[in-house]
Amino acid sequence: MSNSRGRYFTRRDVRMMNSLNGELMLNIIEQIVIVFKINPNETQANVYGESIDKKYYPGIETSCLVESDPSSTLYEGFGPDVKKGTLFRFHQKLCEIKDYYPEVGDIVQWENTFFEISNVVENQFLGGQPEKNYSLICNAHFTRKSKLCIVERNI
Repeated sequence: MSNSRGRYFTRRDVRMMNSLNGELMLNIIEQIVIVFKINPNETQANVYGESIDKKYYPGIETSCLVESDPSSTLYEGFGPDVKKGTLFRFHQKLCEIKDYYPEVGDIVQWENTFFEISNVVENQFLGGQPEKNYSLICNAHFTRKSKLCIVERNI
């Protein structure tokens, strides 16, 4: 027999946790990122659905938890290439408030560096209940500013 209120957490408990975590992320941790979503109306795709010259909507400033790997540099004949993986952990309720849902291909600006989201994991459930999804964890990798049409470049 299924209990619609959840095995461990009532709706009231979930509201309290959302309130506490939202306040913690916005007022105490304060890791602010800017997220840019691809503008499909302005981006021309090729036959395979890929695009070299992507256009983005204006950035959305939001709060999240950031876990960054150390950077490494590879030399493969075309000059140095910096690799850096990063996890961006978004609170689902804050995303709903900002009307933003992270997707593969979105760009995240953090500490004047740009990262492209390569995977979104949304399976952190409260009390094991799928309808009580709590966070969105985004795997992202370092990307070059020269590949983006977000920042004005001095030539």
